[in-house]
Amino acid sequence: MTPVQVDWLSIVFAPIGVIALVCAFFARRSSSQRDEPMPAWGKAVQGVGMVLVMCVALTNMMWGT
Repeated sequence: MTPVQVDWLSIVFAPIGVIALVCAFFARRSSSQRDEPMPAWGKAVQGVGMVLVMCVALTNMMWGT
């Protein structure tokens, strides 16, 4: 993987992952204020966000400059 590809993956995946984690945070926070469990879509979004952020971290560790 070239450094340009790693940079573009970081540019694309990082904001999407952060937005997903923020959405999941607010879903968990609002559900805990109502004393309800976190919705299933919130758990799915949280998982996707964590995977995207971890992909960015791993690609930068392995192929980043």
